[in-house]
Amino acid sequence: MWLAGPGNRVTAIQGNAIKDYGELQGLQLGTVLSILFANGHIWAGGEGGVSILAGNKFHRIETSKETKLDGASGLAETKGGDLWVNGSDGLFRIDRSDVKLTLKNFEHVSHPTTFNSADGLDGRAVQIRPFPTLIPSPDGGLWISTNLGA
Repeated sequence: MWLAGPGNRVTAIQGNAIKDYGELQGLQLGTVLSILFANGHIWAGGEGGVSILAGNKFHRIETSKETKLDGASGLAETKGGDLWVNGSDGLFRIDRSDVKLTLKNFEHVSHPTTFNSADGLDGRAVQIRPFPTLIPSPDGGLWISTNLGA
C-alpha cells in the first residue's frame, strides 16, 4: 500500500515494512496528489510537478519553461510508454521517447504536448479530493475529470 500527502511525503507499506520518502529522497512536489504504478514505473504527481522513483530516490520530470506540470492530480502511462498528466494548466502528454530519455538522464528536459480549453478541454484538474483525475480505459482511451465534469 502507498500513501501520499502534504509536505513532500509518500509512504510505502509492504507487510511489516514501512518506507518513508520525503525531501531527502528527492521529493519536491509539495502536497502529493497522485501515485501511479505502470510499466514497472512508480510515478508521483503533486502541486509542484511529477517525479519518478528510481532506486530509493524520486527524480523530478524537468520540462521546458513554458510548460509546467503543477497540480498533477491525475497520471496515466500507456502500454506504449507515453505519460499523461492532468494538471492545473491542462492535460499533458509526454511522448514515450521523452520518457525514455528522462529515464536515462534525469536532467533531460521534456517537451510535453499540452491540451487545454483551446483544444476543447473545459475546466481544470481538481486539486482537493483524493481521487484520480485521469484514468486509462481498457481500450487505450483516457477518462479525464475536471472541476466542470468528466
